[in-house]
Amino acid sequence: MLRTRLITAAIALPAIIWLVLKAPAVYFLVLLSAIVAGCLVELYSMYKVEKPMMAGGVLMGIICLVSFGEGHFIDVLMVSFLVLSALRLFYKPRPEGAMIELAPVVFGLIYISLMLSSQLVLYKAKPGYVLYLFGTVWIADAAAYFAGTHMGKHKLYPSMSPNKTWEGVGGSVLGGVLGALLMSYVFKLSLKPEVIIISGLAIGAVTVVGDLVESMLKRDAGVKDSGAIIPGHGGLLDKLDGSIFAGPVLIWIFQYMDVIKKGVAGFKLPF
Repeated sequence: MLRTRLITAAIALPAIIWLVLKAPAVYFLVLLSAIVAGCLVELYSMYKVEKPMMAGGVLMGIICLVSFGEGHFIDVLMVSFLVLSALRLFYKPRPEGAMIELAPVVFGLIYISLMLSSQLVLYKAKPGYVLYLFGTVWIADAAAYFAGTHMGKHKLYPSMSPNKTWEGVGGSVLGGVLGALLMSYVFKLSLKPEVIIISGLAIGAVTVVGDLVESMLKRDAGVKDSGAIIPGHGGLLDKLDGSIFAGPVLIWIFQYMDVIKKGVAGFKLPF
């Protein structure tokens, strides 16, 4: 398992770094759209969403992502609700289970499309901030795993994730700070020390929350992993659960500390 994880990382990481830092900006939008689509498919599969609703949700999810870059997310979200409600109305002429079938589809647009739209804001400000986020999250996650495995004694939230411990939380927070320091240095982001420390602490903490939320959803849906698309790592949601929550938090910190401009109204895609 560890060997498979390392091989996957050795192949994927250089490609992702190139796409973010060197490739034309449209490539980043394509990559992020593919990630949103993949995460939505995993979420909908977990909740056994039928194919017509799944296809509609994925299509509207990508449109919501792109619309966020043009400042029209709320309008498109309302259109998505109308489209998906009408789709359920006409493709299945029975009222039973309508709310149960619609809920995960619409929830996915908020949980995945909206939350991952934060990457567009980070990319617009500076592409390196995207790598700062993901690198810090992954280092925090690795530190949490190490601390929980070797020092974990006090359970954090057994009903949601029986293996997580308070020691793991401490590892995540410490790993977040170390990861932020390392990412800032590697990608030459010139962030102030207080920005690095505060954002690292916040990312380390909120990564745990994102992980717990995905665990809650998986246990509710009765599945162990969200998918198996990434060899040795599970599904996209399994890998990105912390980043989904940490992205908006990082933006708020950067805005509050004047690293990037406040507000995203009228934000234009960089292509």
